Amino acid sequence: MPKNFHPFVVPVLLLFSLIPESEKRLGQLAALIEATQSAVQTLRSGMEGFHTAVAEAFFTPDSPNTPDHQNTSPSPGFTTKPAREEKPKTDQL
Repeated sequence: MPKNFHPFVVPVLLLFSLIPESEKRLGQLAALIEATQSAVQTLRSGMEGFHTAVAEAFFTPDSPNTPDHQNTSPSPGFTTKPAREEKPKTDQL
């Protein structure tokens, strides 16, 4: 018995052998599955291409956006202090 064999397959195959036009319907199902597989592969390759294009456009080695080229010192006129002091919140019941 093959590893991927499921016991439910035998009755289903017997049922399909008794139903008229089951071959035609199974052919349509197979075509649907193949079309879905093709669509998923096309979408995946398109997303990979898009990701590559975006990565090349925004994260080139000369770009200041890359982690290696980011300026870690604050720019002139930039402060890291909050605009106003926040009081710690206390839980009141």
